Amino acid sequence: MLEPFTSRLMTEAELESISNVWRGDLPIPEITLDPILDQSFAVNLAGYGSIYFLSLLDNAPPDRKSAFSHWLIEADRVRWELPISDEVTPTTYIPHSLDAVVFTELNFDGLGDIYTIASYVTGVGQTGAIPFPVVTLYVQQEDGSFVILEAESLEISSFGLTTVAEVEDVLRGEMNFLP
Repeated sequence: MLEPFTSRLMTEAELESISNVWRGDLPIPEITLDPILDQSFAVNLAGYGSIYFLSLLDNAPPDRKSAFSHWLIEADRVRWELPISDEVTPTTYIPHSLDAVVFTELNFDGLGDIYTIASYVTGVGQTGAIPFPVVTLYVQQEDGSFVILEAESLEISSFGLTTVAEVEDVLRGEMNFLP
């Protein structure tokens, strides 16, 4: 059993044990889901307890947006899927890499919050193929759902931060988040 707010990487055996969840019938058959094992965890998240946090790359067909997805999985079922924001990651953003997932307490309410650092590209051209970081802040609500703090995610992403240490310095110092 993990202590509250602690996590460890999910093992390949654990990923396989829940494969029926992410390999099952999808609403859009053309989508394939690729687990991102180095950003998937067994975590003890306040408000949920011990669960799996599965990060996936949704490889969508050309007429749909590819995206990173994050699922909270318990007892072989998805308890919650973190939302996606077209404000924070517009449809023109193409996923490049998921660089960090952090389980923390952002807003001092005692519930487990999450933020991610991901890199995206916008296509071709002088700067289009250069990856740039996007930080997405997810706060847990009393009912267990998560919402994206869109304005705050856009603000912190504007700094171009690429590491957890850089993000946490800004969250604490300039944005008054984190204990």
